[in-house]
Amino acid sequence: MIKSFNKFKKMNETTTSPEQLLVDEILDKIGNVGYKNISKTEKEILSKASKDGVSSLTKYINDSDDFEEKLSFDKLGHILINGVPYSEWSMMSDEEKKEKNKKNKPMTDWNSTGKSTEPTNDYTVRVYKNNGNKTLYYYIVWIRGDNEGLKKKFITISDDPQKKPYGIIKDITSWKNKTMDDIHETHLKNSYDQFKDLTDGELKEFESFLILRRRFIKKEFNDPKNKRYIDRLNTLYNKFSNI
Repeated sequence: MIKSFNKFKKMNETTTSPEQLLVDEILDKIGNVGYKNISKTEKEILSKASKDGVSSLTKYINDSDDFEEKLSFDKLGHILINGVPYSEWSMMSDEEKKEKNKKNKPMTDWNSTGKSTEPTNDYTVRVYKNNGNKTLYYYIVWIRGDNEGLKKKFITISDDPQKKPYGIIKDITSWKNKTMDDIHETHLKNSYDQFKDLTDGELKEFESFLILRRRFIKKEFNDPKNKRYIDRLNTLYNKFSNI
């Protein structure tokens, strides 16, 4: 069955409609977690698309040009459109959808344009800044794994010369049971001008940066033959200080 879905995807890979995007998202999810682990609704969507074509999926996605639709998944893997279950979204009026879309828009154009709907890391990272301020603040939220619920704050520039150019990281225990969106609404949205979520690619590089930073602090790179690691650490730090 999965092979037929992959064939179906290949035959339609030039299509860029919201319906095709929805199918592609589910196929990508199958690649990550397997067909048995997707939801009943997702299986229903794939079955209908395979039998009747992607154009038959309009009941799942309204294709009006008056608002932007962002597909995502909740923690259980259910499809969301602009943060709303697709069944609820399909019942909303255009005016309600427009209002919902406004609430989901980021504060500025500096936003999460490349973020995947299916996280591949155990944590997510949102970076905040104020215009004219060189310091960036990265809020790291573990969403699964042994550290689920843990929150950390990474500040890219420190007043302590001994910690330059590698910034500082602080635990935030008072935020342990809050999501990134909760944190944003309660603590951050009035403190910063702009924010963005790191993309999957940026998350992988950020993880590399944190690992290299930790090894540097442990003095593992004192040997001259490890100079390449120092160079990589500097490169990544410069990137995440100027993202």
